[in-house]
Amino acid sequence: MRRFGFSKKTAEDYFTVNNANENDGKQKPGDTAEHAEISAWRRFLPPGFRTGKVWKMLIAAAVYLMWTLVVKESVFVKSDGSAYTPAEDVLIKTAVWFMEIITILAANNYLGLGDSLPLVRSKNIVLKIIGVVLFNLIIFILLIIFLVVIGLG
Repeated sequence: MRRFGFSKKTAEDYFTVNNANENDGKQKPGDTAEHAEISAWRRFLPPGFRTGKVWKMLIAAAVYLMWTLVVKESVFVKSDGSAYTPAEDVLIKTAVWFMEIITILAANNYLGLGDSLPLVRSKNIVLKIIGVVLFNLIIFILLIIFLVVIGLG
């Protein structure tokens, strides 16, 4: 069982397996081991950039930029209304940013992460959405616990 997209296959193995699955082992025109190697490294790109399609990259870049700006411009205050120190503020904003990025990665099965989550790997779209929401809730609770443990919650 492959976990998180890692395997011991070489680019040649990847190329052979993909071609055998797609067209009964016959090599397609223009396919080379170099193409398979490019495909192999693309799996490490973030969601939206793996296919190389411009429209997907534009949407992904906009989403990542928007989320970064939302977190950057957010104002976090203590329960008594006082402000956090700049270092504490950066730590909280970084944790919140990572929480959402982890959710995006799981929802898009980055390196097989979604396959390791029962509801997220479902073919049923409703169950998949419920899985992503539950995963986000779990990450949020872990974030709160982290902030409480380090004294910022």
